Amino acid sequence: MDTTTKQCDNKLKELIIMELIVGLISFVGDLIAAWAMSAWSYYQEKTGNN
Repeated sequence: MDTTTKQCDNKLKELIIMELIVGLISFVGDLIAAWAMSAWSYYQEKTGNN
């Protein structure tokens, strides 16, 4: 029973770590997208909406 419990714990830890990594990457991606949209609208304002 001990080995099964340990395997379960390891799987759970791996799953949590994967979720955290995916969440972090998603968050960073959202930040970059927001920055890019902001920069693009600033650029359009400065160049005069072609």
